[in-house]
Amino acid sequence: MQIASRIIAVQCLIGLVFAGFWMVKSQTAALAALGGAGTAVIPAAYMRWRMSQALRLTEEPRALVGQVYRGQFGKFALTCVLFAVTLARFPQEFLPVMSTFVACLAAYIIGGLLGNNDT
Repeated sequence: MQIASRIIAVQCLIGLVFAGFWMVKSQTAALAALGGAGTAVIPAAYMRWRMSQALRLTEEPRALVGQVYRGQFGKFALTCVLFAVTLARFPQEFLPVMSTFVACLAAYIIGGLLGNNDT
């Protein structure tokens, strides 16, 4: 689970860097970028929490798989809701929202490159 925490931390860092970048354009663009970062970070944190719950169910494979499915569905639903809220709040700032969201998703690649040190 350490790698999941690292990915979330990297996503937060990327979100702050992109918000700083978009601050050059306007404060609204920077806030929209933070909304894009939140759209990536909050579902990732939710999934990490669900997976920590699932790891307690190693003796019950059916319950473990159910927990993972609920986690993935919740992550998807959260992402949809957060996109809707963010884009409703910042309708003119699509590029800052999407660029920051996509950059935060790159944290999964970075996390994969860091290797799995969970032992």
